[in-house]
Amino acid sequence: MIGFTYVEAKNSIIDFISIRSKNFKVKALQFIFIIIAFGCQRQGKLQLPEIEVNEIVSLKEVNNSRFHIKEDSFQIELGVFDTLRFRKQEFNQLIDEHPEFFFNEPINPDSAYILNGKDFDSEVEQDTYYQVYAYFLRKKNMSKKLKIEREKLTKIYNAINDIYGYIQQGGTFFGHHDRRMPAYVEYALYSPFIFQRNAQKAYFFKEKQDYIGSLLVSVDKGVNLDDWTLESEKPTRKKEIIIFVNELDSLITDIQYLKEAQRFHNSHYSVFKY
Repeated sequence: MIGFTYVEAKNSIIDFISIRSKNFKVKALQFIFIIIAFGCQRQGKLQLPEIEVNEIVSLKEVNNSRFHIKEDSFQIELGVFDTLRFRKQEFNQLIDEHPEFFFNEPINPDSAYILNGKDFDSEVEQDTYYQVYAYFLRKKNMSKKLKIEREKLTKIYNAINDIYGYIQQGGTFFGHHDRRMPAYVEYALYSPFIFQRNAQKAYFFKEKQDYIGSLLVSVDKGVNLDDWTLESEKPTRKKEIIIFVNELDSLITDIQYLKEAQRFHNSHYSVFKY
């Protein structure tokens, strides 16, 4: 198993949801108290949906040494002040032991992890697996025309994660999904799916209306079932979460973005039954 001493300590501090609120203030002390006191308890009830591996893949002995680095170290930039650091031996070993990162036809990251990612056994290490997957697949998705698609899909996925994260009042589930998001985005970009935009507008508007309506129902039911929020505060919480629903509504501008939002939603959030 590869050691993960190169991962900065802050990568393990993800026991809370990444909040992207620009339009309202959260009661910080109340939020922190809820996360500390109830986060693990509530999170213990959440189960990742089972993932069916439909792809039939064989891990052949493939020589990927051309991807080896010669420098003493290597790093993957994940964002501002967020970096994965590898020693030369660690990174080259990772390349040798994970040929699924280099398949001509990539498989989705969940299937790839099930196939050959078990040496990344902790949740934080699993985050790292998805981030490395995203790094290598992005090298195949370097076209400039994908920049807008990448940014928009990221915002759509994040909006869905934030909606359910706020309904649940946080939890490690959402923090881990936030860090694995780039892998899902890059896989969607590699697929030609999102570029097939020829559906009738009338059908698109009706289906989008139904989808956004279902999210508003989930917000209403989810907050009503929340025992940790006072009845007097529930209307305010609903309004706060609806901001994310409205953001998602504005991002879904055609049928393919809608289908991708629904696919991502159904793959990762159907566990929440409301």
